[in-house]
Amino acid sequence: MPPKPFVTINPCVPGFTNCLKKLSPEAYELARQAMHDLLLPEIPSKYNFKRGDGNSHEITFGKNREYKMTMGIQENGVAWLRRVGSHREIDEA
Repeated sequence: MPPKPFVTINPCVPGFTNCLKKLSPEAYELARQAMHDLLLPEIPSKYNFKRGDGNSHEITFGKNREYKMTMGIQENGVAWLRRVGSHREIDEA
């Protein structure tokens, strides 16, 4: 796997924090674990990290990968977390 394209994350984007608050307690804990794991030297393959076109990247998580987290990555190596929720919610946003 190529090196991850960021060194740290910023989960304080208002849109992301609003989405995080809307999650069920179980999904919230899964999202917290995913954010923690994004700080590891390599992103675990269970998150199915996808480099999108341009500056849009995503991971999936949950028992059946039912949740998605999107992010943008700045040149300074900071991943700005944008949205988190079910696939349907993210795709509609």
